[in-house]
Amino acid sequence: MPSAIAGFRALARVPQQQRRTAAMRIREESRQKIRALLTPEQQTVYDQLPSGQPARAGAGERAGRVWIVASDGKPRAVPLRLGISDGTVTEVRGGDFKEGQDVIIGTVSPGAGGSAPRPAPSPGGVPRARL
Repeated sequence: MPSAIAGFRALARVPQQQRRTAAMRIREESRQKIRALLTPEQQTVYDQLPSGQPARAGAGERAGRVWIVASDGKPRAVPLRLGISDGTVTEVRGGDFKEGQDVIIGTVSPGAGGSAPRPAPSPGGVPRARL
């Protein structure tokens, strides 16, 4: 059986009207695998946790936003249309961006204290990831 991440990635190839059902199946299979690893006491607590996003009326698309570094070197918000999500992985249905474009995933403040490791900044001093 494929991993949950691979399953969610494969949802892009599933017809639109079947995606929600397929995503719910992947989510439930993952919950069952996790539950099998827990002690009976942990299972009781786990069973009380929310099992994902509640069902919503309508098409399921939501608004979202990412930040990019614009040509002038300043951050710019880019609106997105979001699809299904398991709370960790979210489908991006559209927006004013291109696949492989850098997006800002955090900021680094000069002189910020603390011992937690930070991602190495990209050129321009802003941590980025590829969309």
